[in-house]
Amino acid sequence: MGHGIHDTAGLWCTGCNDGVYFKLSGYDFPEKYEQLIHIDPKNIVNYYPKRAAAVDSSIPKEAADDFIEASKCLDIAASKATVAMCRRTLQST
Repeated sequence: MGHGIHDTAGLWCTGCNDGVYFKLSGYDFPEKYEQLIHIDPKNIVNYYPKRAAAVDSSIPKEAADDFIEASKCLDIAASKATVAMCRRTLQST
C-alpha cells in the first residue's frame, strides 16, 4: 500500500525497507490523492530504483560483467542489446 499521483505510486518495501516508485497502467489518481491504495502487480509498467543483478563470486569476471550489462539492458527494455549481452555471457563462460 502507498500513495498515488496520476499513474505513479510511491510505496514502502518491507523486504528492503526502502521506498519504491511504480509507473502503472489502469490507474489515474487525482493530484492530491492521500489514501492508502492497493496495487495489482500485473498493472506495473515500470519501477524505480532498479536493483543491480547479483552475481556469485565464483563466476569469471568477464562473464559476470556481461551478465550485469545484460540485466541493465533488460531493465530499460533494450531487447536486442539484452540478447546480445546474454549471448556474450554464454560465450565467455
